[in-house]
Amino acid sequence: MIKYLYCGIGVFGCSWSGLAMADVAIEHDIDWSARGRFADFYGADPARATSLLLRFDVASQWTEWLSSHIQVDNVSRGFKHEHSDGVDLNGKPLIPDAEGLDLNQAYLGITLDSLSFKLGRQQINWDDQRFIGGNGFWQNEQTFDAISSNLKLFTNSQLSYAYIANVNRIFGDDADKQLTLIGGVYGDDTVGRPVNLLGDHKHHTHIARLNINEWDYSELVAYGYAMDNLTAPRTSNNTLGAHYTFTYKMDAIKYRLKIESALQKQPELNNRPLLPYYLLDASVGINRFDVTGRYEILSHKENASFIMPLGSAHDFQGASGQMQDFMGQGLKDASLGLTWRATPFKIETQYHQFNAYTSNEYLGQEVDVTLSYKPSRKHVVSLLAAYFEPEFELASGKNVRRFYLDYAYNF
Repeated sequence: MIKYLYCGIGVFGCSWSGLAMADVAIEHDIDWSARGRFADFYGADPARATSLLLRFDVASQWTEWLSSHIQVDNVSRGFKHEHSDGVDLNGKPLIPDAEGLDLNQAYLGITLDSLSFKLGRQQINWDDQRFIGGNGFWQNEQTFDAISSNLKLFTNSQLSYAYIANVNRIFGDDADKQLTLIGGVYGDDTVGRPVNLLGDHKHHTHIARLNINEWDYSELVAYGYAMDNLTAPRTSNNTLGAHYTFTYKMDAIKYRLKIESALQKQPELNNRPLLPYYLLDASVGINRFDVTGRYEILSHKENASFIMPLGSAHDFQGASGQMQDFMGQGLKDASLGLTWRATPFKIETQYHQFNAYTSNEYLGQEVDVTLSYKPSRKHVVSLLAAYFEPEFELASGKNVRRFYLDYAYNF
């Protein structure tokens, strides 16, 4: 029986706790959160969209070792005739904040001393989410139907493993239905939806990660991914890699250096060579300023390019999203960033220069600027502007501009 009950109501939240007969604490945390967005695209074919994400969370602790988490998302949108969202394809540019009601997470958690498990639909965000992540910039987050485990090692290290049976992609469940199109406009002829716009990809995927963090300034991570995508076999890959990070702070100055390398084999492409990946990422922070330099190489050999199909590419290859469509020769991405912080304000700038891996041909450049205002933990207002200028003519025009204005509560 419950011996005590309390409920605290803020702008959106309510929680209660109880005590069972066996004196085992039962706790339930219930929370609401929201994110509103206005997106405006400029180019030969402009587009705009508004969207609102409402998220409902119930996190429960049933015993010392058993917990659960249920998370439901609902996305609604406006200016429906002025953009495509990945489900509704009307010939307008894609702004993939797809509308719909989704069960974003639903899993059981089991904790046994240094070993823990999650069973069900869950977030898996490893490292900086370059290879495995939620693509959380978009309103409908990518999650995984999986069994995951985490084993604590030594003082501050861990071994993680997950088996993924299904990837719930950013387009949502409605994107698994048949698509009716004629020349980009709804009509009477029913055709199959393109595989890259499906809301679910069936998988038989194993991923593992070993993090060794036993030193004052150094961290070493090794990972292996055996991705078998049954829905989109050409994105299947076997990848082995490692990265080393050195972080050192001296008074008001902070240094960070990250070196990463990986090798990839794509089983659908028989007799193809191993594809390498390289990253050098360094930053220096002085008081309120951070300067970051990043050089990333995604190789290309014999008509195959290094791929990261479960990562959050939007966070790394420019916020315009344009370079994801021009990987036919591999990619060299040299970027320079500057960040300024003065609570509650933050300004981030990033410049990218893109070159082809095979020919070193100049492909284009991009500038991204983000202004954030965070007056408290629960409220964030941000404006993101992205300007992409290609060396070649795009179908959508010579230059591409993207603007996103977001207000988030309790994310």
